[in-house]
Amino acid sequence: MSDIGSMRIENEVSGPILVAPEIPVRPNTVIPVLVGLILVMVGVIVAYDGYFNIQNQGEPNLNSEEEAALLQSLKAGGEDITAKDVQDFHDDLRHAKYYWYMGVGWIIGGILLFAGGVQLLRKKSIGAKLGLGGNGVLLATAVITYNLSSGPAAAMSSLTSLTYLGVSVVSAICSLCCGLFAAFPILHRSGKASLDVSVVPASIGVDTHSLISESEE
Repeated sequence: MSDIGSMRIENEVSGPILVAPEIPVRPNTVIPVLVGLILVMVGVIVAYDGYFNIQNQGEPNLNSEEEAALLQSLKAGGEDITAKDVQDFHDDLRHAKYYWYMGVGWIIGGILLFAGGVQLLRKKSIGAKLGLGGNGVLLATAVITYNLSSGPAAAMSSLTSLTYLGVSVVSAICSLCCGLFAAFPILHRSGKASLDVSVVPASIGVDTHSLISESEE
């Protein structure tokens, strides 16, 4: 009888297949706690500055310290500016609602950052979302206030126009950095693993060994 060879069934496993075990991500609670603390502090500072800007909206004149500081910085840049020019510039900003929009935007953004920080301290992922919302408000505020200040600043002097452009750019960059920082706990694997974790008691009055043996039977 001739040797007809061996038959091989399709999908037959010829040998054991090694499967690498999935290594669980170890939660790192330091990440959300650290980010939460920073967001809380930044939120308080931003909201306070927003309140200060709203106060300026209602002031008919700059106080002597702010007037002297702005006047000195402009004169140091070679601009021929008087104290009356500074006060007129302040009035133009008030009429353009510059202080009001900046104040409201910073207060709302600061509150969102503060609330996001508190939620991250509680290990809640919604804290990162609130922080990103605060970042969006601050970024929009930087764009709006630049448009409002560009006209009065250009009429004042070229140095003033450049200064307020720089303020808007720095505000936008800082808001983007805050947004990236707030999102870090949900972007980092170990940080994300520590959020929204439900604590299950180790013992609930049931013999786990007997349950395992019963399931095997």
